[in-house]
Amino acid sequence: KMQERYKKDGNGALKCKICVDKAAADERAVAAAKTQAAAPSSTTDTATCAACKENLPVSAFTKPQLKKGPAKQRCQPCIAKAETEEQASGKAKKEEALKAAREAVAKAEKSG
Repeated sequence: KMQERYKKDGNGALKCKICVDKAAADERAVAAAKTQAAAPSSTTDTATCAACKENLPVSAFTKPQLKKGPAKQRCQPCIAKAETEEQASGKAKKEEALKAAREAVAKAEKSG
C-alpha cells in the first residue's frame, strides 16, 4: 500500500515494515510515559478535596476530577451533594417563576 501511495503522490518517503513498527512502538512508549506522568503516583494514594478540604484516597475521586488539580478537584460525595443542591435550587427558581407568571395572569385578567 505504501508503494501505491508513493506512486500516486510521489512525495512521501517509503518506509519498510520494520521502520513503521518501530515508529509505532516509540509512539506508544511516549503515550504511556505521558499517561504515567499525568496519573497520581503510587506513593501518593491520597488527594485533598477542594470542597470539604479532607485528605481522601484517590479512589474517592473520578479521573476527570483528579486531572483538574488540587485547587479544583472534588470527591464524589461532594459532587453528589452539589448536584442535589443545584437541582433543589433549580426547582425553587422554577416554582418562583410559575408563581410570578400566575400573578401576572391574574393581574391581567382583573384589568381586562
